[in-house]
Amino acid sequence: MWSLLHRRESLVVALVLSSTLMACTSVQSVRDSAAPGFVHRFAVSYQQVLEATPASLAAVRLSVLETDDSVAGRRVIMARHGLSYASWGEYVRVIVTQIDAGHTDVAVLTKGREAVSATKYPDFYGDLLLEIGKRVLGT
Repeated sequence: MWSLLHRRESLVVALVLSSTLMACTSVQSVRDSAAPGFVHRFAVSYQQVLEATPASLAAVRLSVLETDDSVAGRRVIMARHGLSYASWGEYVRVIVTQIDAGHTDVAVLTKGREAVSATKYPDFYGDLLLEIGKRVLGT
């Protein structure tokens, strides 16, 4: 009886782990996503936003994975939030785009690392944009 029960539990654990791993969101899929995320326009220069972004990411506990400056006037930052009691973690794409000399857009897209979650993923855009705003606007 014990071995049959043990086999069932092992099978359930194996199925849950394999389905989770097979359906994981990757950094590349978030980076390449066509979804714009939440976009906010700041009435400040591109350079001011770029300078405020690293400290703002750290303030909301996001770790930078990679940065891409290959297009002039546009920086793509891939970050992650680690494992928590409610999720396997999240990937966050931040795109900073120069509109003109005095206006800069910041687009934030959050995706959970697992495709299916019993809880809602945290949306980092509100906290991140608030932190950037505090730094560039001095509020």
